[in-house]
Amino acid sequence: MFPPNGSLLLLLFLFVIASMTSRVTARSSLDTLLPLEDKYQTTKSWIDSEDPFSNGQLLGSDAQEKRRQELYGHLFGRLSPWNQDYVQTLLTGDLRGEEDQRFVDFSKAGTYYGEDSASAIPYPQEWLSSIKENSNLSELNSLKYDATRRGITTKNLAARLLPTDQHAFENPLLPGEGDTFDYLQMSAVWVGTPVYILAETRDRVWDLVLTPDFIAWVKSEGIALTDENFLQDWSAAASKKLVAITKTATPLQKEQGELLSLAYVGACFPQGHSASTIMVPNADQDHHAKMEEISMDPQAIAPIPLSLTPHHMADIMETLIGRPYGWGGMDFNNDCSAELKNLFLPFGIYLPRHSSDQMAVGQVIDKSADSYEDRLSYLVDYGKPFLSLIYIGKYPGEDPKYYSVLDDTSHQPLLAMTYQNLWGLRPASGTPRRAIIGRATFFPLLLEYPEDNTLLSLANRSLFQISDLSQFPSQDFLSRTPAASSILGLSKKEALSTHLKSLMSPEDRGAF
Repeated sequence: MFPPNGSLLLLLFLFVIASMTSRVTARSSLDTLLPLEDKYQTTKSWIDSEDPFSNGQLLGSDAQEKRRQELYGHLFGRLSPWNQDYVQTLLTGDLRGEEDQRFVDFSKAGTYYGEDSASAIPYPQEWLSSIKENSNLSELNSLKYDATRRGITTKNLAARLLPTDQHAFENPLLPGEGDTFDYLQMSAVWVGTPVYILAETRDRVWDLVLTPDFIAWVKSEGIALTDENFLQDWSAAASKKLVAITKTATPLQKEQGELLSLAYVGACFPQGHSASTIMVPNADQDHHAKMEEISMDPQAIAPIPLSLTPHHMADIMETLIGRPYGWGGMDFNNDCSAELKNLFLPFGIYLPRHSSDQMAVGQVIDKSADSYEDRLSYLVDYGKPFLSLIYIGKYPGEDPKYYSVLDDTSHQPLLAMTYQNLWGLRPASGTPRRAIIGRATFFPLLLEYPEDNTLLSLANRSLFQISDLSQFPSQDFLSRTPAASSILGLSKKEALSTHLKSLMSPEDRGAF
């Protein structure tokens, strides 16, 4: 599809945040597959590991250390679910009102279908009412901080908008819709994640939890309670050395062969007593947390922060590329923003879960008013290798010295390559439909796509912003986070409300 020019040894990697539509198994007749050349869907097609550029440091040590401190702050510091001041601040907000609003918003959003969506039989109104009754929302009326509600996940968990395993699909006859786009699926929570339990359903199957990234319902069986001894030991070990998973779906296996869980890129654990071991949380018979030390393949882990070089980034991308698009982390696959969040974590860079929030982590330049050509010119002139995010789309591009790597008949003056987990593209106008990609992929930012010139270009959407992660916003991280600002006495009640809405609302993943 876009064969590499033989002279291209360097690839400028920039990353774009995109809003995506759902993925689907039972496709509408208006859905088609957009073919990609498989031989160009490997990092080796684009990165020469022997070129000096591939081993060059892309982020200065001071900046990387500051990013690492932000990450630790969310996991174990002032923005952690284990931090009493932070949790107490959140508990002063209207959690009951926000959870009520979830039900209201969901009921107004449209008609939903269950597993048998092909029969076009929607859920009755009583379906949502029964879920709300089980939610026991009165428990949120007068919350007080309780240290015994701190916990840690002992398995990977689906984070749900409401406490149910039942799926909520839109009409499968609509373009881009079908039996794997569950609108109750919010995200995924990796094993080893600190949480605070806010509420429990009447049937005691689900917990409403605060994670470092959002508030969602998860299965209670996947959470172990943490006492002070565990918290101190876990946090001390993590402060000494935190280790990231660099090969996705890596088994966490005890010496006796017992499989505790799988670990995905984006998960992290304290290092054990040697460089090849990690500490993993497990639950005892009373469902209290205990630490297990397990041996790991040295190639599947790396100390945080891993030096940010094109070569190291390519190594991690190699374990992610080609994996299916996973709406809201469905089946523990990534959607657009989760791909970026998990990809950057081994380098000690914390990205929030939502696309719009991810942009605020760097310095933002708005190019929405510019032409397609001017947008690409800005990218190749000022884009930072591996450190630029774009809203909306996802993007690695080529070195600005070179022209398009497409054939000579394409007449493309510039090519900006993208790396993203992309569901699909919609037409610029006309009949609603989807051209489906549905996986993590390399993809070019072209004004027109040779396979189908009616599709809307990712580079030609109305909103086009660039965030430079090598630079920091004007405010420090705590000051620009509303709930943390409350702790510091810097914000108003309205700021806390805004922060709660961000934690409790699913990302706006509009249809491509």
